[in-house]
Amino acid sequence: MNTNTRKTQIKKISCLFLTLGLGISLACRLSSSATPQVVIPGLPPATEIIPAEPGVLETSEIGEPTVEPTTQPTTAPPALEWDYNWLHFGMDSQFSSYNPNETKITKENIASLKRVWGAGCDDGLFSVYGGTPALYEGSIIVTHAGGKLEAGDAYTGEKDWDFGENAYGWAPPPVVSTDGIVYYLYVTTDASAKLYAVQAETGQQIWEAGTQFKTGFNNDTQVTVDEKNDLVYILEDMFGDGSLYAVDRNTGEIQWSLGSKREEEGITFVGYIVPLKDDKLYVAAAVPGKIAKRLHMVRVDSITQEVDLQYDIPEELNLSWEVGWYGICNDHLFETYQDGSRNATVLVAHSLDQPGITWQINVPAQSGRLACDPQKDILYIPTGESLLALDDSTGTTVWEHKSIKSVFSPTIANGIIYYISDTNLYALDQEDGSQLFRFPLGTEGEESTGVAVNEGLVVFSGNGGTCDLYVLGLK
Repeated sequence: MNTNTRKTQIKKISCLFLTLGLGISLACRLSSSATPQVVIPGLPPATEIIPAEPGVLETSEIGEPTVEPTTQPTTAPPALEWDYNWLHFGMDSQFSSYNPNETKITKENIASLKRVWGAGCDDGLFSVYGGTPALYEGSIIVTHAGGKLEAGDAYTGEKDWDFGENAYGWAPPPVVSTDGIVYYLYVTTDASAKLYAVQAETGQQIWEAGTQFKTGFNNDTQVTVDEKNDLVYILEDMFGDGSLYAVDRNTGEIQWSLGSKREEEGITFVGYIVPLKDDKLYVAAAVPGKIAKRLHMVRVDSITQEVDLQYDIPEELNLSWEVGWYGICNDHLFETYQDGSRNATVLVAHSLDQPGITWQINVPAQSGRLACDPQKDILYIPTGESLLALDDSTGTTVWEHKSIKSVFSPTIANGIIYYISDTNLYALDQEDGSQLFRFPLGTEGEESTGVAVNEGLVVFSGNGGTCDLYVLGLK
């Protein structure tokens, strides 16, 4: 994730403490109500969930599709028809945001997407769903500012269960394992996070991790589940002085950790996600150098619990440049280096097994997580100016789709690319970047927002717009 959001985090932290001083449990950008209302899937007494509402597709003056809601309910397919799941923001352990299993939404029928239901629609309250919800066996599992970990019917929003206390202002997205365990981070008032394991079917707690993690105030931190080795990985983000933890998936006890701010001469860690491939972890780390520690990418062997590879930094970049976003696509590792202003960005590619730089290019300031189609060998980079489609082996531009404002983390499914930008959800043709569909949010999106696409549903945060959470489906 983006390690250069620290200035923004500092601003958000002061905002949070101000509201706590006034006796309000939510961040200041949320509702001013002293008792936060839960705007989630389901029908709690204080919350009205807008029922399924299809729309009439029209064409605006600039030729882009818009949706005008009506009042006729759609008929949703039964949950029993589900064959695949969307387990977390980023989809897989490489955080590719590529769903190879989605086939129900196509280029031919995407214009028929309508709002099936929404949470917090037209209620005057403002709640933030960070990342994306998880979609598991017909259920939607969510976290959001001001609410609990909650699960309900993905097609109707009817709540099944909730867990824990109301979040203050920061709600990292839930992660679900293939065997139905939800890993839930609850951010406390001191910027630490408690990690819980919860049954997806019942909402019952399995364990609470043996320690808390200094993840900071953010909606971006996300665990990685390693089912092969029965571990859960989590990074602390301590301004270059954090640790990488491996937590026992069955008990919540710490199995091992690397890095500590006490290790002034050793490697420490920073970042929000832990990409995993073939027992190797790829993370940003502060590595001691000739003058001072410097952030760049390293590889950690999860079996030996050691850093076994350090990736090179472009020689021309001075100490003011730091790792921003990072991820894996096929056999390549990618990271962006950003200067102090975040206006200049260098995208760097490495072979996973070699420290050297395979290629590097200058790109506009990156504005969200990269995405990857491993079958087509295409890398997608969201920037403040456009969405770039690049050949992952060479960095050659395949196409570029210009945008009005910053593009946030894209998702790929069945030849379609989905993302939030400005005040809309957009869908592009993966082949040439041409626009297929647009859906209005009612407000501007946020950097942490992604799109979940699974079993004919498109789910994304409204960031306090017309709805706080949207669920679109086919009529």
